[in-house]
Amino acid sequence: VLASKEKGGLGVSSFYVLNRALTFKWIWRFRTKGSSLWSRVIKLIHGEDGKIGKSFKHGLMSNWNNITRGITLLQNKGIDLLGYIKKKTGNGENTLF
Repeated sequence: VLASKEKGGLGVSSFYVLNRALTFKWIWRFRTKGSSLWSRVIKLIHGEDGKIGKSFKHGLMSNWNNITRGITLLQNKGIDLLGYIKKKTGNGENTLF
């Protein structure tokens, strides 16, 4: 599966790396699209911060907990992906007081 198409594979890169990239994409969307329906649902269930980077009870498993656990695992290895997400000043639509 991971081999190139020329070598008879499907040309898929590392599933681990692909999964981590897609995980980060969900975190990025949560942080930048906070008013979307799914972000509001996550906030209702897990709190305003989505419990990103925080520990949770291991008995409570969900897709969102798996996503945030991936971020925590990377942080434990010294990789702070959350540090790359920055708010950009714009028209004030995402600013809360």
